[in-house]
Amino acid sequence: MINLFLQKKIKLIIIAPGLHYAAKAYKFYPIDLENKTGTDPDTLLKYAGVAVKVAKEFDLPCSNMSQIMTDSGISIDELVIDGIHYTGKNYKLLFDNLMETIKTNCPEYHPDNIKTKFPIVTEDNVAERLAKIE
Repeated sequence: MINLFLQKKIKLIIIAPGLHYAAKAYKFYPIDLENKTGTDPDTLLKYAGVAVKVAKEFDLPCSNMSQIMTDSGISIDELVIDGIHYTGKNYKLLFDNLMETIKTNCPEYHPDNIKTKFPIVTEDNVAERLAKIE
């Protein structure tokens, strides 16, 4: 699959999976505990390791969410809402890392380098822009 993208000159960023909080996840998804699937931390870390290995093998940038989450210093309870799915804080970590990865590895796709057709609306200028509409 990766070769197909590369043959078509499509730039890729591999995202290795993040951590799960198994004790919390099993409360929401008890079937995973019975089947020992989905939320096992060791399995997820192995999966992340394979994603990182594949990224290195193909010389592709990789956002390793397990490592990003660990390095953030934020408790796992604050990063996953139900033990699996990301909170806003965790999506912010992913977003910030992806923006930096894009800036470093394919800067032509970074928002700072893409010509826009419409003005950018930000929290800083939204009131001013709305006033012009009225």
